[in-house]
Amino acid sequence: MDDIRATGPSQATPARIRRSRDSICQDWLAAVRARVPAAKDKPASLIINSLPECLLHYAAWMAGEDCAQQKLRELGKEHGEQRAKLGGFSLEQLLLEYSLLREVMLGVLQREEPLTGPDLRRLLAALDESASTSSVEFVRLEHLRLQAELPPVTGSLRAVVDGLQDGILIVDRQWRIVYVNTPALRVLYGDSERVLRMLQGRSLWDDPPTLGSSRLFKGQIDAMERNQTVEFEEHFPALGLRLRVSITPSPQGFVTVFRDVTATRKAEEALEESQTSFRMMVNSVKDYALFMLDAEGHVSSWNEGAERIKGYKAEEIIGQHFRRLYMPEDAKAGRPEHNLQKARLCGSATDEWWRCRKDGSPFWASLTITAMYDEEGNLQGFAKILKDLTERKRVEEQQKFLATMGAVLSASLDADDNLRKLAHLIVPTFASWCVIHTLEPGRSLRVCVLHHESEEKQRLLEALEGQYPDFLELAGGPRKVMRTSQSVLVSQVDTSMLASFARDERHLERLRELGFEKYVSVPLVARGHMVGALTLVSSSGLRQYDADFGAFAEDVGRRVAMSIDNTRLYRETERAVRLRDHIVAVV
Repeated sequence: MDDIRATGPSQATPARIRRSRDSICQDWLAAVRARVPAAKDKPASLIINSLPECLLHYAAWMAGEDCAQQKLRELGKEHGEQRAKLGGFSLEQLLLEYSLLREVMLGVLQREEPLTGPDLRRLLAALDESASTSSVEFVRLEHLRLQAELPPVTGSLRAVVDGLQDGILIVDRQWRIVYVNTPALRVLYGDSERVLRMLQGRSLWDDPPTLGSSRLFKGQIDAMERNQTVEFEEHFPALGLRLRVSITPSPQGFVTVFRDVTATRKAEEALEESQTSFRMMVNSVKDYALFMLDAEGHVSSWNEGAERIKGYKAEEIIGQHFRRLYMPEDAKAGRPEHNLQKARLCGSATDEWWRCRKDGSPFWASLTITAMYDEEGNLQGFAKILKDLTERKRVEEQQKFLATMGAVLSASLDADDNLRKLAHLIVPTFASWCVIHTLEPGRSLRVCVLHHESEEKQRLLEALEGQYPDFLELAGGPRKVMRTSQSVLVSQVDTSMLASFARDERHLERLRELGFEKYVSVPLVARGHMVGALTLVSSSGLRQYDADFGAFAEDVGRRVAMSIDNTRLYRETERAVRLRDHIVAVV
């Protein structure tokens, strides 16, 4: 998306950030000195760098000012550049600095009062924006630094070609030397004291080469016998050179060319060391997926963080188009290509949306794509940084829901109406449909609420409940939950489970139509008494029903039970007051 800031900015949090700026800087400085090795011996001014100015722009971001996002990107880029130039910092340490800044800011700002859900999301988005921009710049500069430390390959080869001609030796079929130049004399004899007129016409073996190896002689024999060019590389320790030897036969003899490839091989070895160092630095980061795309969007590198988050090994994904990493519906809609096009036009693109793991499971992620250009301005590819924010999004949604839920359950003394409104909050965020049973004071069980996200399936749900009153009683349905006071969570309802539970084929067909992929059923207990059960059912793979979600559902259940119990206590108190007033009036 174009701008990841949330809507509806408040002014209280920006003011708290400005008031707490000095405190945040000092706390962060202490935390960085304690936990970031590269910062321990650096002056405080260099560590803090542009943080005071950055905090002002975080406040501006929180206040919804239009220029804040661009300014934070610029400051993030400057921070990444400054850390790269300071030396001693790794990408992992840079990301740790931002993690510490997040901890310090949340700690300082929430001393007075907790941040609201929208303010918390807006602040975390701003910090992620800065971390992503800074990381991309740091990685880019580190890569350039490692490349600059290599010997200037092109210049070295040019100097070799200009300053030292190839060694040339021409011999006839009788091994008589026809021509040999000074560079070849150095290769064969280690000096140039011998001159062509001393050797010309003589057999090569009348004055055997002192440095020429047996491989050279064998190569000459092979070239003449097979009548084809023979090439090999040979190391000449006495000269400290690695030479590419080419022996080409002809009807009159053969020509041997000695080409110095020492500089080329050293440069290749240094380049390999540089690339290895760069890969090690990128792979050391486990919490972020860091990888490269070519200009067409095909994956060209893959770090261990990417493997951990996405599930693909490098050999499985390198060479594949990165649309494979998106949800199928988003890939079909062109979201990957849209992000690349935006990065081409604007230099970078950010996106926070659902992504897909190798096993097909979805996760919520923040993404930054940065276009990479060479010195001539030609697009070379894209750098991509991705972070899994599923847990953060889950916590935010749950906190927002619990806050809204409290207001709904306390809105009136009509428990049934409150529960109906609650069902509309739960569906579709946390479930495709839900059922709330209440245990009435006479111990009779009643379906209080049935709610489906689809109007058509809502009618089907109501009809199913009328025809099969216990239609939810799987191996762990509401009745068992209320009997045992233990929650039941099934993360995958398979066909055999539905078939064994269904009363008949029509019942099974209706259950399948409703959508029954996973479910959780929790007891509603207040003051040690059972008051009902809450059942949530999902037919979508986007929702994850795991142990954490089960704990959240139980928390919701406790609050619902307390609301039901409070309403009943009020009604009972109200009846007792009326009865007392009636008795007093009669007396």
